[in-house]
Amino acid sequence: MGHVVWIAEESDGSFWSGRFSAECQGPECRAAQRRGPQGVSADEAIAWARAHAGLVFIRPGDSSHYYSAGDEPGSAGRDQSTPPWPAGGRPLARRRMAGLEYLDRTTLDPPIPWEVSIMTRLPGAAIENAFLASLAAAVGALQVTREATAIRLAFEIEGRLIDEVREYAAASFKNALSAAVAGGDVPAPFGWQISVSVEPAAAASAGGAS
Repeated sequence: MGHVVWIAEESDGSFWSGRFSAECQGPECRAAQRRGPQGVSADEAIAWARAHAGLVFIRPGDSSHYYSAGDEPGSAGRDQSTPPWPAGGRPLARRRMAGLEYLDRTTLDPPIPWEVSIMTRLPGAAIENAFLASLAAAVGALQVTREATAIRLAFEIEGRLIDEVREYAAASFKNALSAAVAGGDVPAPFGWQISVSVEPAAAASAGGAS
């Protein structure tokens, strides 16, 4: 294939930036030319790429395939569709990654169901049983999975914002733990660990409607 320039959109893990980085690959790419411009518009990246290679492929972060943007037509991979990049380009602004739209919810949105997962360890069966009963009374049905050194708890609650749901889950955990240890013998020293993860339930709309 000779040499080719690949152009990829940059992200911060939550947003596609609308800015691109280019890299020349192939035996004919001189070392000084391998790393192209970084953090530039798609048009700027493509212009640099065309000046350094005939084959140019660009992929917006939320696209399922590459586009051919070079002076020479080509395919980005075997059996892979590589349509031409639009002649007028594509407007690509900073935008939220697909599936993370729930991070943009506000207090004006209606509540939606959220799936909460908590990983913890507890000192003994008596305290564990009391804790689980107390937590279930606060949040409803619990799915309990016992692992080698911890238990994983999963339940569903409603809320508007991920932060308020996470805070409610952590507070429910602490209240249930306080109730459990108040009525039992606690080994000394006793320390507890908690890891909480929250995401919208599968049935919830990413945009905010239930």
